[in-house]
Amino acid sequence: MKPTPASKVADYRTTAPLFVRDLSNEEYHGMKDILSKSTLDLFAKRPSVFKAHLDGRLKRKESDAMSLGTVTHTRILEPDTYEARYVVNVEGLRSNSKAYEALAAANPGKEIISVKEHEDSLVMAQAVMAKLDRIAKVHGGVNPFRLKGGVTEHSLFWTHKPTGFRLRTRPDWMIFQKDGPSFIIDVKSTRDASPWGFDKSTETFRYDVSAAFYSDGFEAVFGKAPDAYLLVCVESDSPHDVCVRFAPPEIIERGRKAYEKDLISIRDCTATSTFPDYPDDFVPMGLPKWASAERA
Repeated sequence: MKPTPASKVADYRTTAPLFVRDLSNEEYHGMKDILSKSTLDLFAKRPSVFKAHLDGRLKRKESDAMSLGTVTHTRILEPDTYEARYVVNVEGLRSNSKAYEALAAANPGKEIISVKEHEDSLVMAQAVMAKLDRIAKVHGGVNPFRLKGGVTEHSLFWTHKPTGFRLRTRPDWMIFQKDGPSFIIDVKSTRDASPWGFDKSTETFRYDVSAAFYSDGFEAVFGKAPDAYLLVCVESDSPHDVCVRFAPPEIIERGRKAYEKDLISIRDCTATSTFPDYPDDFVPMGLPKWASAERA
């Protein structure tokens, strides 16, 4: 199945499944009425946060860790575009200096990154590829990122039949093979890629929901569920070790139940135009579960 160029898509809100390429980040993230996993996360946090997002009142700030993750994604998934997208602040210029402004003016359309981001992202990308090569060798296969036919940052659109909501997702990388294995791969930079440490991130950032949401979208569009949903976890601190996780069926089912619940709740909130925040009443002070009844 070949992707449709974004310029040829007449209506993203049709009920038909869509596989789209060349859709800009601005266009994709601007479709707030078409729900994504990240918007479901906002609702799971609080319905009021979700509503603020829909209304354009929620401001998104990118941390240094998020910036490094984005640069690393480019290194791994779209290395041919790296030089066109970034310029390195070799001299460590202050962002409020005239020299910094001159650097930006001389490189229109490019993001200015630090020397550390430039160097760390390269080492992280090399570590990811080396790890996947070694895993492929163990299993007698091929590093998925080296397979022909894999696509990066392509968008999937489908309709959730029980609620009628239009849904969207944009996996970091995926490959659909009618007569071969199909994969979805997401790359995550993290402070702790260890199996025991990253499991905490799975709960905090709802990566089980990601696995289910992405897999179900994949199946809705291609008519076949992916054979695996993989998370490539690379540590942001040196030596940038990598652990590759896969989502077993029970994790995917857990995530599916969670996002189905989110969608039904969003439907109910929308029907009543009620998106609650915290309780409309006095709330007693308490203690976290780990705290003792008496202070030492």
